[in-house]
Amino acid sequence: MSGSGHYFDPTQMSARLKDMLLKGDTTELPSFIQEVLMQSIANPITQALLAPLSQSLAAPLSQYFGNHMPQNIKSEPISREEHASAAINRLDPQLFEIHGFVVIRTAIPDDINEQDIKVLITSTHVTIKGDPSGNDHILPLPQGSKKEGATAAFKDKILEIRIPKENEAVTVDEVNIEYL
Repeated sequence: MSGSGHYFDPTQMSARLKDMLLKGDTTELPSFIQEVLMQSIANPITQALLAPLSQSLAAPLSQYFGNHMPQNIKSEPISREEHASAAINRLDPQLFEIHGFVVIRTAIPDDINEQDIKVLITSTHVTIKGDPSGNDHILPLPQGSKKEGATAAFKDKILEIRIPKENEAVTVDEVNIEYL
């Protein structure tokens, strides 16, 4: 069962996707993908765990398709988990790669004190802390990101984080074949 009380119907979703693609209108594709993901998972705990994944996909998909994904696609009341994920999304970070760097930019709302923002980084993700709700925003980093040399700066209520990225030089190694 989906969160709205009826069974998830993959054939109906398939027909909707086919219709969307035949018309050549992909503006609804990001929200469609999010809806399919959320409807195919009935457990609210699992939905809460997947909310950061959904949010991390929202920005790249909306950039690619030129459309912003709605935060809440259901017509029912917002659950506690969805409310928490909506608060996380207030920062709406945009992640892109340019000139050997991974860049994350996000506008900081007026009700958040810039001095309360903390940025934590590992080689696999960036965490932005400081939302008054206590929620953290976790962004996965592309492979090859290096936490050494990362910088963060505020200017005009915009937080910009720059993370160096390793050269993507491809190395080729020969694999020895064992003859049996």
